[in-house]
Amino acid sequence: DLTEAQAHASTSFSHITIPQAKAALAHALRSANLALCPNCGDARRPHRACPSCGYVRPGLQVKAAGGP
Repeated sequence: DLTEAQAHASTSFSHITIPQAKAALAHALRSANLALCPNCGDARRPHRACPSCGYVRPGLQVKAAGGP
């Protein structure tokens, strides 16, 4: 549990309450989790089709979105 000093130090908002500070920390943006595509080696999100080559899993490939 956060103490009042920790909640104040971890946010730049001095006017919010401790429950509000906890909620702000819980909903903070996190870095994207990426995996390498085994087909082309490009970075992609896990369990999603590769944006470069369209690879999903062995035997399944979707058409990669082409440029405009």
